[in-house]
Amino acid sequence: MKTISIILSLLLSTALSVNHLRAQSGPPWVKTNVGYNYILRGVDFPSNQDNIGYISGESLTYQGNGIVLKTTDGGSTWTPVWTGAGEGAEGSCFVDTDNGFVAGWPKLSAGWSGFGKTTDGGATWTSPPVTPDVYYYTDVVFKDASNGILLGSTNTLPGVWVTSNGGTSWTIATGLASVPNHACHVSGNTYFLVDNAGHIQKSVNNGASWSTVYSVPGGLLTGIKFYNNLTGMACGDNGVIVKTYDGGTTWTVQTVGTDIWHDFGWDTPTHVYVCGTPELVYESTNNGATWTNAFPGSAYQAALYECIFTAGGWGYICGSQGTLLKRVPSCSANFSASATSACTGKPVTFTSLATGSNLSYRWTFTGGTPPASVSPNPVVVYNTPGSYNVKLVVNNGYWADSLLQVNYITASQSPPSPVISAAGFTLTSSIPNGNQWYLNGIMIAGATGPSHTAVHSGWYWDVVTANGCSSDTSNNIDLVMTGVDENHGPVVHVAPVPCDGLFTVDFDWAGGTVCSMTVCNSMGVAIYRDSFTMHNGRAVRKIDLRSSPAGLYILEMIYESGRTVRKVLIRK
Repeated sequence: MKTISIILSLLLSTALSVNHLRAQSGPPWVKTNVGYNYILRGVDFPSNQDNIGYISGESLTYQGNGIVLKTTDGGSTWTPVWTGAGEGAEGSCFVDTDNGFVAGWPKLSAGWSGFGKTTDGGATWTSPPVTPDVYYYTDVVFKDASNGILLGSTNTLPGVWVTSNGGTSWTIATGLASVPNHACHVSGNTYFLVDNAGHIQKSVNNGASWSTVYSVPGGLLTGIKFYNNLTGMACGDNGVIVKTYDGGTTWTVQTVGTDIWHDFGWDTPTHVYVCGTPELVYESTNNGATWTNAFPGSAYQAALYECIFTAGGWGYICGSQGTLLKRVPSCSANFSASATSACTGKPVTFTSLATGSNLSYRWTFTGGTPPASVSPNPVVVYNTPGSYNVKLVVNNGYWADSLLQVNYITASQSPPSPVISAAGFTLTSSIPNGNQWYLNGIMIAGATGPSHTAVHSGWYWDVVTANGCSSDTSNNIDLVMTGVDENHGPVVHVAPVPCDGLFTVDFDWAGGTVCSMTVCNSMGVAIYRDSFTMHNGRAVRKIDLRSSPAGLYILEMIYESGRTVRKVLIRK
Protein backbone atom coordinates (compact mmCIF):
# COMPACT_ATOMS: atom_id res chain seq x y z
CA MET A 1 0.00 0.00 0.00
CA LYS A 2 1.45 3.33 -1.03
CA THR A 3 0.41 6.64 0.47
CA ILE A 4 1.36 10.20 -0.42
CA SER A 5 1.45 13.23 1.83
CA ILE A 6 2.54 16.86 1.67
CA ILE A 7 5.23 18.51 3.77
CA LEU A 8 4.38 22.14 4.49
CA SER A 9 7.74 23.84 4.78
CA LEU A 10 8.64 27.18 6.26
CA LEU A 11 10.39 27.70 2.96
CA LEU A 12 7.01 28.07 1.25
CA SER A 13 6.20 31.70 0.87
CA THR A 14 2.46 31.16 0.47
CA ALA A 15 0.52 28.76 2.67
CA LEU A 16 -1.98 26.56 0.86
CA SER A 17 -4.54 24.35 2.54
CA VAL A 18 -3.65 20.69 3.04
CA ASN A 19 -6.83 19.55 1.31
CA HIS A 20 -5.90 21.49 -1.79
CA LEU A 21 -2.39 20.10 -1.83
CA ARG A 22 -3.59 16.55 -1.53
CA ALA A 23 -5.82 17.05 -4.56
CA GLN A 24 -2.77 17.27 -6.78
CA SER A 25 -0.91 14.39 -8.40
CA GLY A 26 2.50 15.56 -7.20
CA PRO A 27 4.27 18.30 -5.27
CA PRO A 28 2.30 21.55 -5.19
CA TRP A 29 2.93 24.67 -7.19
CA VAL A 30 3.99 27.27 -4.64
CA LYS A 31 3.36 30.92 -5.43
CA THR A 32 6.36 33.16 -4.76
CA ASN A 33 7.45 36.61 -5.88
CA VAL A 34 10.81 37.56 -7.37
CA GLY A 35 10.71 40.96 -5.64
CA TYR A 36 10.28 43.00 -8.83
CA ASN A 37 6.80 44.07 -9.95
CA TYR A 38 7.17 43.20 -13.63
CA ILE A 39 5.23 41.18 -16.15
CA LEU A 40 7.58 38.19 -16.38
CA ARG A 41 7.39 36.74 -19.89
CA GLY A 42 10.19 34.18 -20.12
CA VAL A 43 12.13 31.88 -17.80
CA ASP A 44 15.14 29.65 -18.57
CA PHE A 45 17.42 27.28 -16.63
CA PRO A 46 19.80 26.27 -19.45
CA SER A 47 22.59 23.71 -19.75
CA ASN A 48 20.88 20.84 -17.89
CA GLN A 49 21.35 22.34 -14.44
CA ASP A 50 19.11 23.58 -11.64
CA ASN A 51 20.90 26.55 -10.06
CA ILE A 52 21.49 29.28 -12.66
CA GLY A 53 18.38 30.72 -14.28
CA TYR A 54 17.09 33.83 -16.00
CA ILE A 55 13.73 35.61 -16.14
CA SER A 56 12.83 38.46 -18.50
CA GLY A 57 9.90 40.85 -18.54
CA GLU A 58 8.46 44.32 -18.79
CA SER A 59 6.78 46.81 -16.49
CA LEU A 60 3.91 47.49 -18.95
CA THR A 61 2.50 45.66 -21.96
CA TYR A 62 3.23 48.63 -24.21
CA GLN A 63 6.70 50.18 -24.24
CA GLY A 64 7.28 49.42 -20.59
CA ASN A 65 10.67 49.16 -18.95
CA GLY A 66 12.58 45.96 -19.56
CA ILE A 67 14.35 43.71 -17.09
CA VAL A 68 16.37 40.48 -16.98
CA LEU A 69 16.80 38.81 -13.58
CA LYS A 70 19.33 36.10 -12.72
CA THR A 71 19.42 33.50 -9.98
CA THR A 72 22.36 31.34 -8.94
CA ASP A 73 20.58 29.49 -6.12
CA GLY A 74 17.77 27.72 -7.89
CA GLY A 75 15.31 30.60 -7.78
CA SER A 76 15.53 31.46 -4.11
CA THR A 77 16.88 34.94 -4.88
CA TRP A 78 16.91 37.03 -8.05
CA THR A 79 19.14 39.94 -9.10
CA PRO A 80 18.73 42.29 -12.12
CA VAL A 81 21.47 41.88 -14.75
CA TRP A 82 19.85 44.16 -17.33
CA THR A 83 17.25 46.94 -17.31
CA GLY A 84 16.08 49.18 -20.10
CA ALA A 85 13.80 52.23 -19.89
CA GLY A 86 11.05 51.86 -22.47
CA GLU A 87 12.67 48.62 -23.68
CA GLY A 88 10.26 46.01 -22.37
CA ALA A 89 11.13 42.35 -23.01
CA GLU A 90 8.42 40.19 -24.59
CA GLY A 91 10.54 37.05 -24.73
CA SER A 92 13.96 35.61 -23.97
CA CYS A 93 16.07 32.57 -24.73
CA PHE A 94 19.24 31.37 -22.99
CA VAL A 95 21.04 28.56 -24.79
CA ASP A 96 23.55 28.12 -21.97
CA THR A 97 24.48 29.88 -18.74
CA ASP A 98 26.54 32.49 -20.65
CA ASN A 99 24.75 33.10 -23.95
CA GLY A 100 21.28 34.61 -23.88
CA PHE A 101 18.96 36.76 -25.99
CA VAL A 102 15.98 39.04 -25.28
CA ALA A 103 13.43 40.59 -27.63
CA GLY A 104 10.71 43.16 -27.22
CA TRP A 105 10.12 46.85 -27.66
CA PRO A 106 12.74 48.87 -29.56
CA LYS A 107 14.10 52.24 -28.55
CA LEU A 108 16.14 53.14 -31.58
CA SER A 109 16.98 56.61 -30.26
CA ALA A 110 18.86 54.98 -27.40
CA GLY A 111 20.55 52.40 -29.61
CA TRP A 112 18.26 49.59 -28.54
CA SER A 113 17.03 47.67 -31.58
CA GLY A 114 14.50 45.65 -29.62
CA PHE A 115 16.93 42.70 -29.64
CA GLY A 116 19.67 42.23 -27.06
CA LYS A 117 22.30 39.59 -26.32
CA THR A 118 24.81 38.65 -23.66
CA THR A 119 27.76 36.29 -23.91
CA ASP A 120 28.90 36.50 -20.29
CA GLY A 121 25.90 35.49 -18.23
CA GLY A 122 24.29 38.93 -18.23
CA ALA A 123 27.31 40.95 -17.11
CA THR A 124 27.31 42.94 -20.36
CA TRP A 125 24.75 43.38 -23.16
CA THR A 126 24.79 44.52 -26.79
CA SER A 127 21.92 45.34 -29.16
CA PRO A 128 22.79 44.54 -32.78
CA PRO A 129 20.48 46.12 -35.38
CA VAL A 130 17.82 43.96 -37.02
CA THR A 131 15.46 46.16 -39.09
CA PRO A 132 14.81 49.89 -38.87
CA ASP A 133 11.07 49.50 -39.52
CA VAL A 134 10.31 47.29 -36.50
CA TYR A 135 7.20 47.90 -34.44
CA TYR A 136 8.10 45.31 -31.77
CA TYR A 137 9.37 41.76 -31.37
CA THR A 138 7.12 39.14 -29.80
CA ASP A 139 9.58 36.29 -29.17
CA VAL A 140 13.14 35.12 -29.72
CA VAL A 141 14.24 31.48 -30.14
CA PHE A 142 17.83 30.29 -30.58
CA LYS A 143 18.81 26.65 -30.98
CA ASP A 144 22.47 27.44 -30.19
CA ALA A 145 24.66 30.50 -29.73
CA SER A 146 24.73 31.20 -33.48
CA ASN A 147 21.42 30.14 -35.02
CA GLY A 148 18.10 31.68 -34.08
CA ILE A 149 14.95 33.54 -35.10
CA LEU A 150 13.18 36.72 -34.06
CA LEU A 151 9.38 37.00 -34.27
CA GLY A 152 7.48 40.26 -34.52
CA SER A 153 6.05 42.89 -36.74
CA THR A 154 7.16 45.92 -38.64
CA ASN A 155 4.91 48.93 -38.89
CA THR A 156 3.21 47.30 -41.88
CA LEU A 157 3.89 43.54 -42.02
CA PRO A 158 4.45 40.48 -39.81
CA GLY A 159 7.96 39.24 -39.70
CA VAL A 160 10.39 36.51 -38.79
CA TRP A 161 14.09 37.33 -38.99
CA VAL A 162 16.78 34.66 -39.19
CA THR A 163 20.42 34.76 -38.08
CA SER A 164 23.28 32.26 -38.29
CA ASN A 165 25.93 34.40 -36.60
CA GLY A 166 24.48 35.11 -33.18
CA GLY A 167 22.46 38.14 -34.30
CA THR A 168 25.18 40.12 -36.05
CA SER A 169 23.17 40.04 -39.28
CA TRP A 170 19.62 39.03 -40.17
CA THR A 171 17.55 37.96 -43.17
CA ILE A 172 13.77 38.19 -43.47
CA ALA A 173 11.78 34.94 -43.68
CA THR A 174 9.00 34.19 -46.15
CA GLY A 175 5.60 32.53 -45.98
CA LEU A 176 4.18 34.13 -42.84
CA ALA A 177 0.38 34.04 -42.52
CA SER A 178 -0.04 36.65 -39.75
CA VAL A 179 1.76 38.29 -36.83
CA PRO A 180 3.60 35.50 -34.98
CA ASN A 181 3.21 35.33 -31.21
CA HIS A 182 5.41 32.48 -30.10
CA ALA A 183 7.77 29.88 -31.55
CA CYS A 184 9.78 26.83 -30.52
CA HIS A 185 12.72 24.89 -31.88
CA VAL A 186 12.06 21.14 -32.14
CA SER A 187 15.30 19.63 -33.46
CA GLY A 188 17.71 20.02 -36.34
CA ASN A 189 16.47 22.77 -38.64
CA THR A 190 12.80 22.48 -37.60
CA TYR A 191 10.83 25.26 -35.90
CA PHE A 192 7.13 25.81 -35.25
CA LEU A 193 5.25 29.06 -34.57
CA VAL A 194 1.72 30.23 -33.80
CA ASP A 195 0.16 33.55 -34.74
CA ASN A 196 -2.67 35.91 -33.87
CA ALA A 197 -4.96 34.48 -36.55
CA GLY A 198 -4.94 30.86 -35.32
CA HIS A 199 -2.27 29.47 -37.67
CA ILE A 200 0.32 26.84 -36.77
CA GLN A 201 3.29 27.18 -39.13
CA LYS A 202 6.38 25.06 -39.62
CA SER A 203 9.88 25.70 -40.97
CA VAL A 204 12.36 22.97 -41.88
CA ASN A 205 15.16 25.30 -43.04
CA ASN A 206 16.13 27.08 -39.84
CA GLY A 207 13.25 29.57 -40.12
CA ALA A 208 14.00 30.87 -43.59
CA SER A 209 10.55 29.92 -44.96
CA TRP A 210 7.26 28.91 -43.36
CA SER A 211 4.18 26.93 -44.30
CA THR A 212 0.86 26.55 -42.51
CA VAL A 213 0.24 23.02 -41.18
CA TYR A 214 -2.95 23.72 -39.23
CA SER A 215 -5.28 26.58 -38.38
CA VAL A 216 -8.00 27.26 -35.83
CA PRO A 217 -10.59 29.38 -37.66
CA GLY A 218 -11.01 32.74 -35.95
CA GLY A 219 -8.63 31.68 -33.22
CA LEU A 220 -5.84 33.46 -31.39
CA LEU A 221 -2.91 31.16 -30.61
CA THR A 222 -0.41 32.39 -28.04
CA GLY A 223 1.93 29.48 -27.30
CA ILE A 224 3.48 26.34 -28.76
CA LYS A 225 5.97 23.80 -27.41
CA PHE A 226 7.20 20.32 -28.36
CA TYR A 227 8.28 17.63 -25.91
CA ASN A 228 10.12 15.68 -28.62
CA ASN A 229 10.05 15.31 -32.40
CA LEU A 230 6.55 13.84 -32.34
CA THR A 231 4.62 15.31 -29.42
CA GLY A 232 3.72 18.99 -29.46
CA MET A 233 0.95 21.27 -28.22
CA ALA A 234 -0.29 24.76 -29.08
CA CYS A 235 -2.72 26.88 -27.10
CA GLY A 236 -4.58 30.16 -27.10
CA ASP A 237 -7.77 32.04 -26.32
CA ASN A 238 -11.12 30.55 -25.28
CA GLY A 239 -9.45 27.49 -23.69
CA VAL A 240 -8.15 26.12 -26.99
CA ILE A 241 -5.45 23.42 -26.89
CA VAL A 242 -4.22 21.87 -30.16
CA LYS A 243 -2.19 18.65 -30.07
CA THR A 244 -0.04 16.60 -32.41
CA TYR A 245 1.56 13.21 -31.81
CA ASP A 246 3.13 12.73 -35.23
CA GLY A 247 5.48 15.69 -35.54
CA GLY A 248 2.84 18.13 -36.79
CA THR A 249 1.38 16.09 -39.63
CA THR A 250 -2.01 15.91 -37.94
CA TRP A 251 -3.53 18.01 -35.16
CA THR A 252 -6.58 17.71 -32.90
CA VAL A 253 -8.34 20.48 -31.01
CA GLN A 254 -9.83 20.38 -27.54
CA THR A 255 -11.25 23.03 -25.25
CA VAL A 256 -10.14 23.23 -21.62
CA GLY A 257 -12.01 26.03 -19.87
CA THR A 258 -12.75 29.38 -21.46
CA ASP A 259 -9.70 31.48 -20.62
CA ILE A 260 -6.35 32.10 -22.35
CA TRP A 261 -3.62 29.46 -22.23
CA HIS A 262 -0.03 30.57 -22.87
CA ASP A 263 2.49 27.73 -22.51
CA PHE A 264 3.20 24.07 -21.68
CA GLY A 265 5.77 22.27 -19.55
CA TRP A 266 6.43 18.51 -19.37
CA ASP A 267 7.40 16.94 -16.06
CA THR A 268 7.50 13.45 -17.61
CA PRO A 269 6.68 12.17 -21.12
CA THR A 270 3.00 11.85 -20.15
CA HIS A 271 2.70 14.44 -17.35
CA VAL A 272 2.27 17.90 -18.85
CA TYR A 273 1.15 21.27 -17.46
CA VAL A 274 -0.47 24.22 -19.21
CA CYS A 275 -0.50 27.74 -17.73
CA GLY A 276 -2.56 30.80 -18.55
CA THR A 277 -4.65 33.76 -17.51
CA PRO A 278 -5.91 34.42 -14.90
CA GLU A 279 -3.40 32.48 -12.75
CA LEU A 280 -4.41 29.11 -14.15
CA VAL A 281 -2.42 25.88 -14.10
CA TYR A 282 -3.92 22.64 -15.35
CA GLU A 283 -2.24 19.27 -15.68
CA SER A 284 -2.64 16.10 -17.69
CA THR A 285 -1.21 12.76 -16.61
CA ASN A 286 -2.10 11.11 -19.93
CA ASN A 287 -0.24 13.45 -22.29
CA GLY A 288 -3.13 15.78 -22.96
CA ALA A 289 -6.09 13.43 -23.19
CA THR A 290 -7.74 14.93 -20.10
CA TRP A 291 -6.92 17.90 -17.86
CA THR A 292 -7.52 18.80 -14.21
CA ASN A 293 -6.81 21.84 -12.05
CA ALA A 294 -3.23 21.70 -10.75
CA PHE A 295 -3.30 24.97 -8.81
CA PRO A 296 -6.52 24.96 -6.75
CA GLY A 297 -5.04 27.52 -4.36
CA SER A 298 -4.94 30.16 -7.09
CA ALA A 299 -6.02 33.69 -6.26
CA TYR A 300 -6.82 34.21 -9.99
CA GLN A 301 -4.82 37.43 -10.05
CA ALA A 302 -1.64 37.08 -12.11
CA ALA A 303 -1.34 36.20 -15.76
CA LEU A 304 0.97 33.21 -16.24
CA TYR A 305 3.11 33.11 -19.40
CA GLU A 306 5.81 30.43 -19.49
CA CYS A 307 6.28 26.99 -17.87
CA ILE A 308 9.54 25.04 -17.77
CA PHE A 309 11.06 22.08 -15.96
CA THR A 310 14.77 21.91 -15.22
CA ALA A 311 17.03 18.92 -15.70
CA GLY A 312 16.57 18.01 -12.04
CA GLY A 313 12.77 18.19 -12.19
CA TRP A 314 12.20 21.66 -10.70
CA GLY A 315 9.21 23.42 -12.23
CA TYR A 316 8.86 27.19 -12.80
CA ILE A 317 5.99 29.29 -14.14
CA CYS A 318 6.49 33.04 -14.51
CA GLY A 319 3.82 35.69 -14.74
CA SER A 320 2.68 39.21 -14.06
CA GLN A 321 3.16 41.21 -10.83
CA GLY A 322 6.53 39.52 -10.28
CA THR A 323 4.82 36.16 -9.83
CA LEU A 324 6.86 32.96 -9.94
CA LEU A 325 5.27 29.59 -9.25
CA LYS A 326 7.74 26.96 -8.13
CA ARG A 327 7.33 23.19 -7.93
CA VAL A 328 9.92 20.97 -6.30
CA PRO A 329 10.81 17.62 -7.86
CA SER A 330 8.79 14.63 -6.81
CA CYS A 331 10.23 12.03 -4.50
CA SER A 332 9.15 8.42 -4.34
CA ALA A 333 9.63 5.93 -1.51
CA ASN A 334 10.88 2.44 -2.26
CA PHE A 335 13.17 -0.03 -0.50
CA SER A 336 14.54 -3.55 -0.40
CA ALA A 337 15.86 -5.86 2.31
CA SER A 338 18.82 -8.23 2.38
CA ALA A 339 16.31 -10.94 3.36
CA THR A 340 12.56 -10.93 3.82
CA SER A 341 12.71 -14.36 5.51
CA ALA A 342 14.77 -13.47 8.55
CA CYS A 343 16.09 -15.34 11.57
CA THR A 344 15.73 -14.08 15.10
CA GLY A 345 18.82 -12.40 16.39
CA LYS A 346 20.30 -12.04 12.89
CA PRO A 347 20.75 -8.61 11.24
CA VAL A 348 18.63 -7.57 8.25
CA THR A 349 19.95 -4.68 6.13
CA PHE A 350 17.34 -2.40 4.55
CA THR A 351 18.30 -0.32 1.51
CA SER A 352 16.44 2.77 0.38
CA LEU A 353 15.58 2.75 -3.32
CA ALA A 354 13.83 6.13 -3.06
CA THR A 355 14.09 8.61 -5.92
CA GLY A 356 14.53 12.34 -5.42
CA SER A 357 17.13 14.75 -4.10
CA ASN A 358 17.88 16.21 -0.66
CA LEU A 359 15.89 13.43 0.96
CA SER A 360 15.43 12.67 4.63
CA TYR A 361 14.30 9.24 5.80
CA ARG A 362 11.96 7.96 8.47
CA TRP A 363 11.68 4.18 8.87
CA THR A 364 9.29 2.26 11.12
CA PHE A 365 10.08 -1.40 11.92
CA THR A 366 7.25 -3.14 13.75
CA GLY A 367 8.80 -5.79 15.99
CA GLY A 368 12.32 -4.75 15.08
CA THR A 369 15.32 -3.47 16.99
CA PRO A 370 15.67 -0.56 16.58
CA PRO A 371 11.96 0.13 16.02
CA ALA A 372 12.74 3.26 13.94
CA SER A 373 15.63 4.82 12.02
CA VAL A 374 16.54 7.91 10.01
CA SER A 375 19.41 6.23 8.16
CA PRO A 376 18.97 5.57 4.42
CA ASN A 377 20.22 1.99 4.89
CA PRO A 378 19.49 0.81 8.46
CA VAL A 379 20.33 -2.57 10.00
CA VAL A 380 17.55 -4.19 12.07
CA VAL A 381 17.32 -7.30 14.24
CA TYR A 382 14.09 -9.21 14.93
CA ASN A 383 14.19 -11.10 18.24
CA THR A 384 10.73 -12.66 18.20
CA PRO A 385 9.31 -14.94 15.50
CA GLY A 386 6.45 -13.46 13.45
CA SER A 387 5.49 -11.38 10.41
CA TYR A 388 6.13 -7.65 10.54
CA ASN A 389 5.31 -4.47 8.60
CA VAL A 390 7.98 -2.07 7.36
CA LYS A 391 7.29 1.56 6.44
CA LEU A 392 9.53 4.20 4.84
CA VAL A 393 8.70 7.90 4.57
CA VAL A 394 10.96 10.14 2.47
CA ASN A 395 10.66 13.89 2.04
CA ASN A 396 12.57 16.70 0.40
CA GLY A 397 11.28 19.51 2.59
CA TYR A 398 8.24 20.25 0.45
CA TRP A 399 6.86 16.86 -0.48
CA ALA A 400 6.76 13.44 1.15
CA ASP A 401 6.03 9.95 -0.06
CA SER A 402 5.60 6.80 2.00
CA LEU A 403 5.65 3.11 1.27
CA LEU A 404 4.15 0.56 3.69
CA GLN A 405 4.93 -3.10 3.08
CA VAL A 406 2.54 -5.28 5.08
CA ASN A 407 4.02 -8.49 6.58
CA TYR A 408 7.19 -7.72 4.65
CA ILE A 409 9.50 -9.52 7.09
CA THR A 410 8.87 -13.06 8.35
CA ALA A 411 11.17 -13.90 11.25
CA SER A 412 11.78 -17.53 12.25
CA GLN A 413 13.33 -18.71 15.50
CA SER A 414 17.08 -19.22 15.35
CA PRO A 415 18.29 -22.39 17.12
CA PRO A 416 20.44 -22.06 20.25
CA SER A 417 24.19 -22.29 19.95
CA PRO A 418 25.42 -25.85 20.51
CA VAL A 419 27.99 -26.81 23.18
CA ILE A 420 30.60 -29.30 22.04
CA SER A 421 32.89 -31.55 24.06
CA ALA A 422 35.77 -33.88 23.20
CA ALA A 423 36.53 -37.38 24.39
CA GLY A 424 39.91 -38.16 22.91
CA PHE A 425 39.47 -37.20 19.29
CA THR A 426 35.70 -37.65 19.18
CA LEU A 427 33.71 -34.39 19.25
CA THR A 428 30.07 -34.37 20.37
CA SER A 429 27.39 -31.66 19.99
CA SER A 430 24.77 -30.92 22.62
CA ILE A 431 22.11 -30.68 19.86
CA PRO A 432 21.26 -33.93 18.02
CA ASN A 433 20.04 -32.56 14.66
CA GLY A 434 21.07 -29.99 12.05
CA ASN A 435 24.80 -29.97 12.87
CA GLN A 436 27.60 -28.85 10.62
CA TRP A 437 31.20 -29.23 11.82
CA TYR A 438 34.05 -26.85 10.96
CA LEU A 439 37.84 -27.14 11.12
CA ASN A 440 39.80 -23.88 11.29
CA GLY A 441 36.78 -22.04 9.91
CA ILE A 442 36.29 -24.36 6.92
CA MET A 443 33.18 -26.49 6.58
CA ILE A 444 33.96 -30.20 6.82
CA ALA A 445 32.16 -31.92 3.95
CA GLY A 446 29.67 -34.55 5.14
CA ALA A 447 30.27 -33.80 8.84
CA THR A 448 26.62 -33.19 9.73
CA GLY A 449 26.00 -35.68 12.51
CA PRO A 450 25.77 -35.05 16.26
CA SER A 451 29.40 -36.25 16.63
CA HIS A 452 32.56 -36.06 14.60
CA THR A 453 35.87 -37.91 14.85
CA ALA A 454 38.80 -35.60 14.24
CA VAL A 455 41.65 -36.72 12.01
CA HIS A 456 43.58 -33.43 11.83
CA SER A 457 44.95 -31.04 14.39
CA GLY A 458 43.25 -27.64 14.63
CA TRP A 459 40.31 -25.67 15.97
CA TYR A 460 36.92 -27.34 15.76
CA TRP A 461 33.41 -25.92 16.24
CA ASP A 462 29.82 -26.63 15.30
CA VAL A 463 26.84 -24.71 13.84
CA VAL A 464 23.23 -25.93 14.01
CA THR A 465 20.56 -25.11 11.36
CA ALA A 466 16.80 -25.40 11.92
CA ASN A 467 13.83 -23.87 10.04
CA GLY A 468 16.24 -22.23 7.62
CA CYS A 469 18.06 -20.41 10.43
CA SER A 470 21.57 -21.04 11.69
CA SER A 471 22.81 -20.78 15.25
CA ASP A 472 25.83 -18.89 16.39
CA THR A 473 29.00 -20.98 16.49
CA SER A 474 29.59 -23.32 19.38
CA ASN A 475 32.53 -23.12 21.74
CA ASN A 476 35.86 -23.87 20.03
CA ILE A 477 38.09 -26.83 20.85
CA ASP A 478 41.73 -27.04 19.77
CA LEU A 479 42.69 -30.65 19.14
CA VAL A 480 46.29 -31.80 18.69
CA MET A 481 46.82 -35.10 16.94
CA THR A 482 49.55 -37.20 18.63
CA GLY A 483 51.83 -39.54 16.72
CA VAL A 484 54.82 -39.03 14.46
CA ASP A 485 56.48 -35.71 13.85
CA GLU A 486 55.24 -33.77 10.83
CA ASN A 487 57.99 -32.99 8.29
CA HIS A 488 60.54 -34.85 10.46
CA GLY A 489 62.02 -31.57 11.57
CA PRO A 490 63.89 -30.90 14.82
CA VAL A 491 64.99 -33.19 17.63
CA VAL A 492 62.79 -32.64 20.69
CA HIS A 493 63.45 -34.16 24.12
CA VAL A 494 60.97 -33.92 27.00
CA ALA A 495 62.23 -34.88 30.43
CA PRO A 496 61.47 -36.26 32.88
CA VAL A 497 58.62 -38.49 31.67
CA PRO A 498 56.50 -38.95 33.70
CA CYS A 499 56.84 -35.79 35.78
CA ASP A 500 55.09 -33.92 38.57
CA GLY A 501 54.27 -31.06 36.21
CA LEU A 502 57.72 -29.52 36.06
CA PHE A 503 59.59 -30.59 32.92
CA THR A 504 62.14 -29.41 30.38
CA VAL A 505 61.85 -29.26 26.60
CA ASP A 506 65.13 -29.43 24.71
CA PHE A 507 64.63 -28.23 21.13
CA ASP A 508 67.51 -28.83 18.71
CA TRP A 509 67.18 -27.86 15.04
CA ALA A 510 69.51 -25.98 12.70
CA GLY A 511 66.71 -25.45 10.16
CA GLY A 512 64.90 -22.58 11.84
CA THR A 513 65.00 -19.85 14.42
CA VAL A 514 61.42 -19.18 15.62
CA CYS A 515 59.08 -21.62 17.36
CA SER A 516 55.73 -21.46 19.20
CA MET A 517 54.72 -23.97 21.84
CA THR A 518 51.28 -25.01 23.17
CA VAL A 519 50.31 -27.50 25.87
CA CYS A 520 46.71 -28.81 25.81
CA ASN A 521 44.81 -31.02 28.25
CA SER A 522 42.89 -34.13 27.23
CA MET A 523 39.85 -31.98 26.30
CA GLY A 524 41.90 -30.06 23.76
CA VAL A 525 41.95 -26.89 25.86
CA ALA A 526 45.23 -24.97 25.74
CA ILE A 527 46.64 -24.40 29.21
CA TYR A 528 50.08 -23.10 28.28
CA ARG A 529 51.43 -21.03 25.36
CA ASP A 530 54.91 -19.73 24.62
CA SER A 531 57.05 -18.61 21.70
CA PHE A 532 60.80 -18.28 21.50
CA THR A 533 63.80 -17.75 19.27
CA MET A 534 66.56 -20.36 19.07
CA HIS A 535 70.20 -19.46 19.45
CA ASN A 536 72.71 -21.46 17.43
CA GLY A 537 69.91 -23.88 16.43
CA ARG A 538 68.97 -24.85 20.00
CA ALA A 539 66.56 -23.80 22.72
CA VAL A 540 65.78 -25.16 26.18
CA ARG A 541 62.50 -24.26 27.88
CA LYS A 542 61.46 -25.17 31.43
CA ILE A 543 57.68 -25.50 31.83
CA ASP A 544 55.90 -25.55 35.19
CA LEU A 545 52.45 -27.17 35.18
CA ARG A 546 52.50 -28.38 38.77
CA SER A 547 49.21 -26.63 39.43
CA SER A 548 47.54 -28.78 36.79
CA PRO A 549 45.89 -32.10 37.68
CA ALA A 550 47.45 -35.45 36.86
CA GLY A 551 46.80 -36.74 33.38
CA LEU A 552 47.99 -36.95 29.79
CA TYR A 553 48.90 -33.65 28.13
CA ILE A 554 49.84 -32.86 24.55
CA LEU A 555 52.83 -30.64 23.73
CA GLU A 556 52.68 -29.09 20.24
CA MET A 557 55.55 -27.10 18.67
CA ILE A 558 55.03 -25.13 15.45
CA TYR A 559 57.99 -23.81 13.48
CA GLU A 560 58.71 -22.50 9.99
CA SER A 561 58.19 -25.72 8.05
CA GLY A 562 55.94 -27.88 10.20
CA ARG A 563 55.03 -29.08 13.66
CA THR A 564 56.11 -31.64 16.26
CA VAL A 565 53.83 -33.26 18.87
CA ARG A 566 54.89 -34.93 22.14
CA LYS A 567 53.01 -36.49 25.04
CA VAL A 568 53.57 -35.29 28.59
CA LEU A 569 52.38 -37.48 31.48
CA ILE A 570 51.88 -35.79 34.83
CA ARG A 571 51.58 -37.92 37.97
CA LYS A 572 50.91 -36.71 41.48
